[in-house]
Amino acid sequence: SRLASLRLSDSRRVLTGIASALRGQKEKGSMAPWWQDAYNWLLRQENGQERRKLAISGLFARAPEGSLPEELALRLFTKGGRLRGSVTRFERFKSCPFQHFAQYGLKLKERQEYRFQALDLGNLLHSTLREFGELLKADGRRWSEVGEVEWKAMVQEILARLAPRLQNEILLSTAQYRHQLERIRILAERSIRRLIAFDAASRFHPQVFERSFGRGVGAMPPLSYELGKARLEIVGQIDRMDFDEDGKYFLIIDYKTGQAYINLVEVYYGLKMQLLTYLLVARNLLSGTGAGEVLPAGMLYCFLRYPTYRAEQRISPEEARKKIESGLKMPGWVLADPEVIEAIDSKQQFIKVKLN
Repeated sequence: SRLASLRLSDSRRVLTGIASALRGQKEKGSMAPWWQDAYNWLLRQENGQERRKLAISGLFARAPEGSLPEELALRLFTKGGRLRGSVTRFERFKSCPFQHFAQYGLKLKERQEYRFQALDLGNLLHSTLREFGELLKADGRRWSEVGEVEWKAMVQEILARLAPRLQNEILLSTAQYRHQLERIRILAERSIRRLIAFDAASRFHPQVFERSFGRGVGAMPPLSYELGKARLEIVGQIDRMDFDEDGKYFLIIDYKTGQAYINLVEVYYGLKMQLLTYLLVARNLLSGTGAGEVLPAGMLYCFLRYPTYRAEQRISPEEARKKIESGLKMPGWVLADPEVIEAIDSKQQFIKVKLN
């Protein structure tokens, strides 16, 4: 065909085209006849043999072993006989072992750029909520006891103190970034307004903020497991722990600026272990306080974002509000106990619950 002739007449594309055609032969058992002729012609050429081998070698490459030798893995990933990392690290290994090898074995990193990134947004919002909660806790007040004028002033003050600490005052460096800081303030206010409403509807109230385990001064011990020649230590940070008014139950809340969910299949295969790990760490912490048994009531993701939706036709502000609030409901797992669910969210407006 004319298209095939054009491809074969361009020597720069011959190698790429042959590699693609051979992949089709390998995967589907068929290859266009002109590529067969081109491949046979290429084999007869004395020049460019190294490039030819390089172009098609990936089709037949095989790793010499299915996994790293134990001694090499110990040298790459452990230090002082300890394999130490966050839950996210080990979830990444289960999801893609090569990505884990590249990041934690080869220590590959993306080139750092002077720009505000999603990670910076998450850190700033997390820190704002932590300081807001700690200020109220120090005053002995619940979130729902603070008036709107006061809590908005608190958010403004906290952000004014935290924003200059990010990347050498990047949020103050240009008019564009200053506008972004204003948008972040609005997002923080919307998130806190919703959490205040949740506090008013719940008999669970926040008591612990950003509690670290396994790293930092005053942190709880890491989760530790013996692995033969090394010791596994899982470290991390619990964003928030709420306790019911009777002190019988606790609730794990993890803040997320993006999408988050949890299902049994991914938990089973080790792909979603974060909330369960935090639950186990909290149980270990509370079991050593001597305050009696405190049971887990649930573990939830709390969204720090404000979703947008498309509508086929004009809808009322009330309908828009309900749609947005539905998208902000906290997914996760809770005890299948109607009384506990009622205590967590008496209005059923803030958590996603389905009892079978």
